[in-house]
Amino acid sequence: AGPLLESGRAHLALSRVVRRHGLDGFSIGCFALIGEAGVVPCLSMALQNGAEDGADGGVVSAACEGELNSLLGMLVLSRLHPRRPRPFMANIADYCAERRELKIAHCTAPVRPGSHLTTHFESGIG
Repeated sequence: AGPLLESGRAHLALSRVVRRHGLDGFSIGCFALIGEAGVVPCLSMALQNGAEDGADGGVVSAACEGELNSLLGMLVLSRLHPRRPRPFMANIADYCAERRELKIAHCTAPVRPGSHLTTHFESGIG
């Protein structure tokens, strides 16, 4: 199976967990999942952050790398400002002032039409 199919399977599994437990947010130890299953949860995390099927019909906040502090901030901001854009976490990976371009790393930016999908930043998997 290809990386996109594997990412889709991971998304279905994570979505089931979110629904089953009525979660408003969650975080995953991504590198453990990459090491044990060879799969990255990035696409699912991005899709979850754009979803509106959390507990009580609210948004689902998904933070990677077990970042509970980031998850807490995302949950608070989602409650304070329930309309788009959704909060997400990111690390600055590169900045080019000349092109006015900021490259950020983390997989939690909500997927929007026209989004460019790429591999996991640090591992190149997915």
